[in-house]
Amino acid sequence: ATLTSAGITYQRYEPVAPPVLVLRTPVTPGESVERLVIRTKVGSAPIAKESSIFNSETERHVSPPKTSQHTAELHGAFDGLFPDAAAAYAVAVREKGTWQDPGGDTQLIDATGASVDASPLDKRGEPLPDGHYVIHTSAAPALPYLPDPMAAGCLLQIPGGTLSQDYAVSGGWPNLATFPLTLKAASGPAPSFDNSAGLSIQLPKGTMLTLRYSSTIAEPNLPLMARWNAMGATGRANAAAVKNQHWMLTPYREVTFVHAVEQPLQAPRVDPLTVARNLGETFVRLSGSVTSHSESTGRLELYAAWSETVDRLSLPKPTTEDRTGRVYEHDIGYDESTLKLPPPCEVVRHELGDTKHRMIKYHALATTRYREHFPELASQPDLLKLAGAETDAINIPNAARPDAPRLQYIIPTFEWSLSDDKKTSTRTGRGLRIYVDRTWYSSGDDELLGVILPPAGAPVPDDLKKYVSQWGSDPIWDSSGPNTELAPASFVYDMADPSAAPTVQSGLTMAEIDPSRSDLLVTAVGIAPQYNQDRQLYYFDLVLDPGASYFPFVRLSLARFQPYSLDNAHLSRTVRADFAQLVADRTAAITYDTTSINVSVSGVMAKSVVHAQTHEPPPSARKGYVPLGFNHNAEAGRGRLVRAYVEQRKNPALGDLGWQLLGGVSNLLPYLLGKTPELVYFRGSVVLPASFGDKNEYRLVVEEYEIFETDPELLDPTLPIDVSDSAAHRARLVYFDTLPLSK
Repeated sequence: ATLTSAGITYQRYEPVAPPVLVLRTPVTPGESVERLVIRTKVGSAPIAKESSIFNSETERHVSPPKTSQHTAELHGAFDGLFPDAAAAYAVAVREKGTWQDPGGDTQLIDATGASVDASPLDKRGEPLPDGHYVIHTSAAPALPYLPDPMAAGCLLQIPGGTLSQDYAVSGGWPNLATFPLTLKAASGPAPSFDNSAGLSIQLPKGTMLTLRYSSTIAEPNLPLMARWNAMGATGRANAAAVKNQHWMLTPYREVTFVHAVEQPLQAPRVDPLTVARNLGETFVRLSGSVTSHSESTGRLELYAAWSETVDRLSLPKPTTEDRTGRVYEHDIGYDESTLKLPPPCEVVRHELGDTKHRMIKYHALATTRYREHFPELASQPDLLKLAGAETDAINIPNAARPDAPRLQYIIPTFEWSLSDDKKTSTRTGRGLRIYVDRTWYSSGDDELLGVILPPAGAPVPDDLKKYVSQWGSDPIWDSSGPNTELAPASFVYDMADPSAAPTVQSGLTMAEIDPSRSDLLVTAVGIAPQYNQDRQLYYFDLVLDPGASYFPFVRLSLARFQPYSLDNAHLSRTVRADFAQLVADRTAAITYDTTSINVSVSGVMAKSVVHAQTHEPPPSARKGYVPLGFNHNAEAGRGRLVRAYVEQRKNPALGDLGWQLLGGVSNLLPYLLGKTPELVYFRGSVVLPASFGDKNEYRLVVEEYEIFETDPELLDPTLPIDVSDSAAHRARLVYFDTLPLSK
C-alpha cells in the first residue's frame, strides 16, 4: 500500500497516577495511610502502659497505581498473552481487584485497632462499616489488580534531592511486587534516607516531614507520553533534572512522616519582657519574645506568678497571697522557634483588675505539637506540657495615686544600749513612731509612708510650705534650731545595713497641685510599714538628726508613697501631723573609786529661761571626779536638775517594785569640754553603801529633770535648786536610766 502521509505514533495523554500506599499494621492515634507516625517517650514521669503507647517503627506497602484492562491492552501489555486465551482472561479479570478483597493476609480492623470478622469484605463494591479499614500483614502482599504498565517505581522528593525505588518484576507484567515504605527513629539530629530495601525514612525525635511522592516512568517509555513529546529541549532538560518528574506526566501526592513525642524537647524561654502602662489602666501591655523548640511545640502559653500583700479588715493582720494567671496563648508554626510578642496585628495584655504595683514573674508553658497522637494521656495533661523557667521579677508600675493615710498619733521612741563592761548606758532618742490606721497597700506591695520634703537647694515657695514637713527650735530653750530645712540627709539609719536606708525620690508631683507646675515638685522619704497586731495599727519608725538643737519641734507632712509608680502617681494627698518633739540622746557612764562611784551624764542640752540652778557642793568636794579638760559651768545647767543615787533589791520576786533607795541622792553639776557649749556633761559622785558587795542586787539610778515655772499652789518645795527670783517651780522628768553595780 502506498501511504500518503507519515505515520502517527499513538500517544498517551493521561498522566501516570502516584503509587498506592497500603497499611500493614493498625494505625495509631492520629495516624492515617498517608501520615506515618512513630511515638517516643522523652519525659521522665512514669506513664502507665508505656509499651502500648510508644512505637519505634511503622510501615506501608508501596504498590503501583491501578489501571484498566483497556489501557493495559493499548500499551500492548496483552500482546504476549493472545496465544493463550485462558491465561489472557485470567489476567484480564484482575481489573476488578482491589486491596479490600478478602483472603490471604487481608484483615478487617475496627476503630479500636482490633481485627474483626472480615465477612463485610465479601461484598465487593460495598462501603466498609464506619471506622473500619483493611490492612495487609505480610511483608510483600501480592498485587490484586492490574498495574499501570507505565509505572516503573516510586520516587520521593527529599530535601536536597530524590529517593526512588523500582518495583521488582517476576515473570513480566502484571507481576509487579510491592516494597515497604518504613519510618524509623533517627540516631542523629537530622533525618536520613535509604533505598537499599524499599524506602526508609529515619526521623529525629519531635520532628515531622512532608514529602511528595509520585510514580516514575522508565526512560524508554517517555516518548509514549504526549506531553513529553510536546516539550521543547529546555522543558525536557528541566524534567530530566528532577528524574523526569512533571505534574503533567507524574502528578504527586504528599505523605507525612511524624516522630511524635509526648512533651516538647526543650523548655520554652521567655526572653526579657518590657511592660507598658498608662495612668488609670488596669492592665499592662507586654512585648518581648519567647523561644521554643517549635518542631515539637504546638502551643505556647504565657503565665504570670506573683505574691501580693492583702490587708482585709476581716483578718487580724495582713497576709501574703500567691497569685497566678494565664496571660496569653498562641499556636506556633512548625518553624516559628521565636515567637515575637506581640505578634502582628495583636496586643498581648495582662489584665490585673486594678492599678496596683506588683512584681511579677512570667514563664512559658509549652504543649507538645503531637498531642493528637497521645489520647491516652488526655486525662494527664501535665504529661503533655513542659514549663520554662521564670523570668526575673518584672516591675508592674502603679497607675493611680494611692489613698491618703489615716493618721492616728505620733509618739517619741527610744533605744537603750549597755556596754559590755556595764559601765556605760546610752539612750538614743530623736526617734518618732507614727501610727496609721488600716488598711494599707492601696497601691500594691512596697507602699511606704512618705515624709514630704521641700526640694533641696532653693527657698521653699509659699505655695508649697503648707504641704511639706518643717522643723524648728523650742522657744522656751536657749538653743539653736536646726540650721537647714528638713532634708533626706536628716534621716538617720544604720549605715552598715543598706536595706535600712529610707527610699528617697525627688521631683514628685502632688495630688493637691497642678502637675504642670514644675516649680512645685517635692521630695519623698519613704518609711516601710510595720504592723502592731495588738493595736491593729500600722506604725512607721524614723530617726532624725537635728544637730545641736535641743528638743526641736517637728511637724510632718505625710502621704502614702509608692516608689514604683508612673509619673504623677507616686503620692497620695498629704496629711499634716500634729507637732512632735525629738528627744535628745543621753549617755550615762560610771567609774568606781574605793568607796564611791563617779557618775557622768552627757548629751546635747540647752539653757532654760528659768533662773534656777542645782545646789553646788564646795569646790573641794568636786576635785575627785573632774577629769582634766572639763570646766565647771553653772550657767550651762540653768533650768536643769540631774541627780544620781544607789538602790538595792533584796527581794527579786517583787520585780521593779522591790528596789529601795539606799543612802543619799547626789546632785550632778554641769561641765563643758572644749568649745562645744551645746554638749554638756553633768558629773558627780555617789557614795557606795557599806553593804555593797553582798549577795543583794544594786543599781545606780540617774535622773534628769527640766525645771519650769508653775502656779504657786503647784510648786515643789523639795527641789534642790537655787533660784534668783520668787517664782514657783516644778520639775519634769526627761531622762531616767539605771546601770547595774557589781564589785
